[in-house]
Amino acid sequence: MPTKIEPLDFGHPRPNQIRVAIAQITLSSEMFIEERGLLRYKDPECVSDAIDSVLTFAQRASVDLVLFPELSIPSEHVNRLQVWA
Repeated sequence: MPTKIEPLDFGHPRPNQIRVAIAQITLSSEMFIEERGLLRYKDPECVSDAIDSVLTFAQRASVDLVLFPELSIPSEHVNRLQVWA
């Protein structure tokens, strides 16, 4: 059975184009610990400066969407991204 995709109406016109930033955060294996088969930051604050740098760039460049690497944002920093959005 084919998947049916339906458009959503967000109440404002759809833009003709958007600006996307793809973020790369340099990390090392020493920054992580393993818990129940998942890697977690030893200190979630270790990526604060990198996140702030990416968001500052995105704001200055009028970026509409920022893509971070999978699992690169600690849960403690999700609120920071929601404020930016």
